[in-house]
Amino acid sequence: MVVSYWVGSRETRDAHFFMADLYSRLSERVQLTTDGLSSYLGAVYSTFKTDVDFAQLVKTYGHNPLGESKTARKYSPVAFKGSKNEL
Repeated sequence: MVVSYWVGSRETRDAHFFMADLYSRLSERVQLTTDGLSSYLGAVYSTFKTDVDFAQLVKTYGHNPLGESKTARKYSPVAFKGSKNEL
């Protein structure tokens, strides 16, 4: 479900605008997961205060072991190695 979206750069100011818009559209406590952008930490906690269950999902990628050419790698996904939740 997409409750809100923000088109901008991945800077602290944009993270705050995005979280403020998201917060204005919600009426209850939510569970919120973002990617690992560090700007989200301050934006989430300054907007939602303690009224959120928040985590960041950080994905780890590796190299494509198939030995393909540089051009083929450019358009092929890299190998997904794992992920971890951070608070």
